[in-house]
Amino acid sequence: LLLLLICTALGLLLLVGIFSLPNGTMRENVLASYQTMEAEGNSRWMIASVPSTRLDGYTDSLMLCNAAFNGPMSVWQKAIGVYRYAKDENIENYSWNILLTLRGEGTLQSYARYWHGYLLFLMPLIALVDVDTIRLLNMLVQLLLLAGVISQLSSKGLRRLIFPLVMTYFFLSPVTLFFSFQYSAVYYTAMGSTFALLMFW
Repeated sequence: LLLLLICTALGLLLLVGIFSLPNGTMRENVLASYQTMEAEGNSRWMIASVPSTRLDGYTDSLMLCNAAFNGPMSVWQKAIGVYRYAKDENIENYSWNILLTLRGEGTLQSYARYWHGYLLFLMPLIALVDVDTIRLLNMLVQLLLLAGVISQLSSKGLRRLIFPLVMTYFFLSPVTLFFSFQYSAVYYTAMGSTFALLMFW
């Protein structure tokens, strides 16, 4: 119970810290990224005939809305409520809500039922560069992490697991992982924990 309380408090404080950052450049880069997100829509397929290459543009646009929000609430309220402006949850192209969030128009909505840990990474990154550049960086870091896991397997005498790992990674559709914030969060959690377990095993 104590560990749960500590983790809850730490998670909240981290979000409070990230929402305390000035978000002027974040909003500028989210606006610069709008055209990319609008063109991809809710569910672009990177390869037309391969369903596993489907991007989750809906969720990625929602994540950008959460990062770009600039309402009158306190940083504590923002960290707990994680707000955005939107017109319709079932909108044909959720990226349209990016413009509403930037303009402060539409219906104020909250996404308080989750801890939005991805904002700890997305908000500082989007303050520096746009979505297209983040995707390039994402590709590099994901490949480095994969190489790190392979290196750890080799050093631990587990070379027999390298081929299954690489094949599993291939079937995850790497090109989709590079482009999708939503899928990347899952990838980093899984592959990062694998790397940590091997490192300290």
